Amino acid sequence: MAHGHFFSLPNEVIHQIIDSLHPGDLGSFVLSCKTIHVFSQRAVEKHQELLKQYSTLRFGDPGGWRGKDWRRDHPLLFLRTLLFNPGIAYYPRSLQATQWGDDDDADEPIPEIGNLADVIAVCGSEIATLGEEHPWLKDYAQRQEWRAALQVPTNHSHHLAMLLTMLPNLQSFTMIGMSHHIQPVRETVRAIAAANRDPHSAVHGKALGKLAKIRIDRADSELGEDITLYSSFLGLPSMRSVSGRMIDGKDGDLLVEDPHLRHSVVVPHQIEEINMDYSAIGLDCWEWMLRYIGNLRQFTYRHTCGIVGGAEYYPRSIVALLKKYASHSLEKLHLSGGSTDTHGIHMITRRRVQEQFIGDLKEFQQLRVLILFDTVFRKPNNGEMVRLVDVLPTSIRAVTLINEVQKSDSASLFLGLAEEKEDKLPQLKKLTLYGDFSIQQDLIDELKGVGVEITGWGRQIF
Repeated sequence: MAHGHFFSLPNEVIHQIIDSLHPGDLGSFVLSCKTIHVFSQRAVEKHQELLKQYSTLRFGDPGGWRGKDWRRDHPLLFLRTLLFNPGIAYYPRSLQATQWGDDDDADEPIPEIGNLADVIAVCGSEIATLGEEHPWLKDYAQRQEWRAALQVPTNHSHHLAMLLTMLPNLQSFTMIGMSHHIQPVRETVRAIAAANRDPHSAVHGKALGKLAKIRIDRADSELGEDITLYSSFLGLPSMRSVSGRMIDGKDGDLLVEDPHLRHSVVVPHQIEEINMDYSAIGLDCWEWMLRYIGNLRQFTYRHTCGIVGGAEYYPRSIVALLKKYASHSLEKLHLSGGSTDTHGIHMITRRRVQEQFIGDLKEFQQLRVLILFDTVFRKPNNGEMVRLVDVLPTSIRAVTLINEVQKSDSASLFLGLAEEKEDKLPQLKKLTLYGDFSIQQDLIDELKGVGVEITGWGRQIF
């Protein structure tokens, strides 16, 4: 259509055309010319308002559904909203699902709305009809018997799983305390992942096509969340970051024995970041997660003894796995862990002493940032500390050490650091020390002279 013909249309028609644009096309359309920019202001303001309203979704505790946004904040009711207004599906970027509270809340009346059970029953009937036109929900109905699930107020996991099939631009998904609600979500994400890997699938990219971050947390329990909850998410081609808190992965668990779980991660994935805080993950579980990663850049593992029956902490073997699968790409390594059990008793075994020493890190060709306890540099045979200049790669730029060794022993870590820095660690710029380290003021001055800044807390200078 010629430029003049378009603007010869009535203003109301032009606004209707602009309002019918897909949200993803609006930005480019607005920039096409000044006149269109003026006509599009109303649509742009509506777009910004919807982005503000729906970019972050939170579902979970029924107590949170009593507010003014109750109709929007229940997963099933939001699913209904999406089916009536498909354009809203464009906006959610982040979703957080928390464990649900007492299921009896479903029968409690909500002011000006009525019983949650009654509302969900009505919504379920509407969604069952509308969903026949949606490609993902139609397929979901055949596999998951979702018609029955729609009529049950407490089937939160089915409601959440169905909602995931409607969100093409979701980038971040956080689950907190969801162990008992995860199976329908796991099966649905596995099916979505398979479709997104197949460019010929009718539903390719129509759900979770941009999901890059998954986080799983355990809020308040000594029983950690099962590491196998990540299995289906690892199959998504868009996944880049895996993180969690209080994650439990024991060697010999179901994931090692179950061929379905083993097969579920055979697909190569592009995870770039792993961050596990206060977790207890065994070596078999780490290998299960690492072996098909092609370009891991950041690895953080903070071990805890606070998970009942959790795996022990073996840093030497973890580093060996990282050398095997990520020595060519790893840029940041953070390993720390406790040496006590759940009752606070110091546990020392021969293997634990041997496993503390991680050895040479020179194989990590791209390593820039390193955060470790100083115990990992103590040789198990004689207890002596190695020199940092002898074990760190030339690419290292920043080192953070947390002191556990007696200060008289830790001093040997820094021998030759100032004299040999230029040849062995030319890119080292920052040394951060936490704890009771023994550092002479002369050494601090020498390191500053060669471009190394020393900072930290509790540092002892003599």
